[in-house]
Amino acid sequence: MKLLLLSLILCTNLSALDWQKDYAKAMAVENKKPTLLYFTADWCGPCKEMQKTTFKDDSVIKELAQYNIIMIDYDKNEELVKKYRVSGIPQFTLLNRFDEIVNQKSGYMSSALLKSWLKENSYLSFSDAELSKLNSTEKDLIKNFSQDSLKSMETIYSLYQKSPPAKQQALMNEMLNLQQEDLLKVLAHQLLGPRLIAANLLQLKLGEKFTYDPWANPEARKLQLESLNK
Repeated sequence: MKLLLLSLILCTNLSALDWQKDYAKAMAVENKKPTLLYFTADWCGPCKEMQKTTFKDDSVIKELAQYNIIMIDYDKNEELVKKYRVSGIPQFTLLNRFDEIVNQKSGYMSSALLKSWLKENSYLSFSDAELSKLNSTEKDLIKNFSQDSLKSMETIYSLYQKSPPAKQQALMNEMLNLQQEDLLKVLAHQLLGPRLIAANLLQLKLGEKFTYDPWANPEARKLQLESLNK
């Protein structure tokens, strides 16, 4: 009889996810676990399907027990939708212990896909290091940028692509201190990625005065760059 009762208790504990719905209260908890934000709505078909399948899976319930899980109504939380740049639902936003964005993913996810996605990002999710703080290598790369701006931006772009959003923002913030003339040199880079970063930084620095299309053909980019260098 005792074994039967214990089995029933265990089954009950695994029967449903304990979603928190008060974002402010949940985020205010000290020494909390990594956080998974789940943006949903009553009219969301894929969300309803996940409630019937993915979120009923005992292995998913067990996996999510390691996280602070918060359900956010898309229609009732406009500020949070803007803050986390929700473009479609369901959207999952994974935060580390410092509330920095590790990764985001939209759309229906099966049990296997959700667990795989969490596992792929688990190192950063559970890390004690803050993503928004650059390490010494990253700082030196930006500090010595002017020595070879083209090669430096190529390396930074490669790093940027592999980084979570919080690290990407930290890199951009640090690069805002780069000299304008060094960034203008990068606009002549043969690769689109470095040109895009340089163009975004110059747009932030110069505002409406900056007009350059990094997607244009080589001849058009050359003429635009000549105009900028006058």
